[in-house]
Amino acid sequence: MPSSSRKKHKDQIRERSALSARIAKYGIEMSPCSFCERNFKKCIVSRDGSARCSECARSGKKCDVEGIPVDDWESLEREELRIEREREAALERLLRLDKQTKFFRAKGREMLRRGLSSLDELDELDDARETKRLEQLGCNEQQQTVAAAIAPPTPDAVYDDNFLVSLSPSSFWTSMGASEDIPIALQ
Repeated sequence: MPSSSRKKHKDQIRERSALSARIAKYGIEMSPCSFCERNFKKCIVSRDGSARCSECARSGKKCDVEGIPVDDWESLEREELRIEREREAALERLLRLDKQTKFFRAKGREMLRRGLSSLDELDELDDARETKRLEQLGCNEQQQTVAAAIAPPTPDAVYDDNFLVSLSPSSFWTSMGASEDIPIALQ
């Protein structure tokens, strides 16, 4: 190769490297062109509308980069996420409002059925009914407790020896604070 063609070739390499460095320094990242994608490189394009990315300019290849810059894609994705969150919040609010509407419609039907003129009257009536139910529940629990206390023991019941001793008359009076010698009435 003659020396003039070598010099020309070195100048081209130097120019391509300088162009590549300038594009990389002042450019913006784009979706990768074919060359950058194959070589796992960042595809950086000049802001002034250069037809080649920094890697293609450096290697002297044709570049097929086009499309939206990566920053713009990220901005679009952030907006989509924000809108999706707002949409979910709106749906939750709508479901909550639907539930409240159903609740108040049921209350209104109940008021009409009972001939009541206000929601307060219905609430008072419901409170009274709940109080009565709790009282009945309390009585039922007391009845179950008494029934369990007087129920005959089951064959597999375990007896405590101390319990049987506590049923003897002398230990009963002793536990009440009386001595065995002196009757309680005389103390």
